[in-house]
Amino acid sequence: MARRPWLLTQAGQKLSLLLVFAVSLLAISPAINQVSEDNQRQVSQLDPEDVTYCELSACGAIEKLAGLQVTEDIEVSEASYGTQIRIRLINTGRLTGEREVWAQIRTEEGKLVEAIRARLELSDQGPQHVEFQFSGKPSELANLRVFLGF
Repeated sequence: MARRPWLLTQAGQKLSLLLVFAVSLLAISPAINQVSEDNQRQVSQLDPEDVTYCELSACGAIEKLAGLQVTEDIEVSEASYGTQIRIRLINTGRLTGEREVWAQIRTEEGKLVEAIRARLELSDQGPQHVEFQFSGKPSELANLRVFLGF
């Protein structure tokens, strides 16, 4: 009479079920950590009482937004009702969600020319941009400074 393989015995089947149960319990912990990380990556909303402005050339990493980096890569194009300003961002904190962003356009002397607001939509993949509509012409923007408010 031939012996059955050990895994097909009653003891082998019990041990294999116990091992599968233990592995499934171990797999739950990383899933819980991933869900909690995803919840922490939600972008916080703009507090109108506490807006911090920085000049576009000096913004760098925004600590309020998990190190969201503002680049000096700016695209200016003429639109039907003014000038479209598009600023590239680097989402280092992999934030997700939508947030209001403010901008101010000032003269070299600091006089306010225009205040603008826009919606910033962040995702954890792909290029990130914030777009503003300026009422002047692109040539006027050359002598002005752009400040972003977060």
